[in-house]
Amino acid sequence: VRVRKSGALKNKRGHGNSQGSSKMKWHDLRPADRADAAAQVHAVIFAQLGALAHSMVEFGCSVEMACAFVRRLSVRHQLPLSQRTMLLSHLRRSVTDDLSEV
Repeated sequence: VRVRKSGALKNKRGHGNSQGSSKMKWHDLRPADRADAAAQVHAVIFAQLGALAHSMVEFGCSVEMACAFVRRLSVRHQLPLSQRTMLLSHLRRSVTDDLSEV
C-alpha cells in the first residue's frame, strides 16, 4: 500500500538519493505540517486496525480478544480516542448485528 506524501513530507529537488527521497525529522516540520503528517499516519493505523480486527472476528477470535487488540495497538500508536472508540463500537455493533440476523 502506498501512502501519498503530504507537502510537509515531500523533499526538495536535488536532495536525497537517486529517487529524490530523503528522511525528514519530525522536529524540523512546522506545527501544522507535523499535525498533517500525524493525521495521515493515524488514518493508516485506523484503517489497518479495523481490517485486522474484522479479520480476527471472521476467523473465529472472540470480540473481546479483538477489542483488546484494538485497545493495545491504538494506545501504542497514539491513535486519537475518537478513532479508537469508533473502532471498538463498530466491533461490538457488528457482533450485535450478527446475533440479530440469526
